[in-house]
Amino acid sequence: MKSYLTVNDILQRKHFDQIEIVAGKDGLVDQVKWVHIVEVTKIGNLLKGNELILSTAVAWRERKELFISIVQQLIKSNAAGLCIEYGTYTKGIPHEIISMANKANFPIILILK
Repeated sequence: MKSYLTVNDILQRKHFDQIEIVAGKDGLVDQVKWVHIVEVTKIGNLLKGNELILSTAVAWRERKELFISIVQQLIKSNAAGLCIEYGTYTKGIPHEIISMANKANFPIILILK
């Protein structure tokens, strides 16, 4: 019997009723120990693993190299996934990021407005 929350468990909550999972679907079974709101580009040293990250993406808006860097840091830190408020600052997810996240089974979830 499972005694912990997964990314998928959290996504079943009513606050996540308008989402799109764009990458890393195989990682939806990963454990979530904590949730962080992140709006900075250097986060890796603050994480301990299994955090679900919520962001508006303001720190890297339309700057692909920063977006790639943050996803690399999150994957390296064993974060559980990244939820992005879609539309305010982020209007698209570059193919390179989707590919990187899929290879690492790292969920990227868009919260649609």
